[in-house]
Amino acid sequence: GDVYKRQGINAEYGIEDAEGNMDSLITQGTFVRYIHQNIKMLGKRRFRSMKELGIGEKEVLSIDFRETALSAFRKMHTLKVSALAVIGADGHLLTNISGKDLRALIHQKYAFQSFI
Repeated sequence: GDVYKRQGINAEYGIEDAEGNMDSLITQGTFVRYIHQNIKMLGKRRFRSMKELGIGEKEVLSIDFRETALSAFRKMHTLKVSALAVIGADGHLLTNISGKDLRALIHQKYAFQSFI
């Protein structure tokens, strides 16, 4: 999949799965550490810019942390993505929200009802 980034004080990079849905997020620091530790694996590509490698060309889709989960799920449905970055008041990545979170909420509801 593709790698794309969200600009801010620190950049967060989103990783797409084979279907083009955001699969996970990594911070710029994590990305740089990984590249530094594995620089030999890049071979001659290590001399190219991120732009030349096609990294960080798409914007990460996100929501503000004050938005509701329902709003996030609606936005994911509208944008046809499986996850969104959740951005805090300071503009930094807090977490992400995905279909897994919705499944967990549904499971918790049914698990709680079994105690009633």
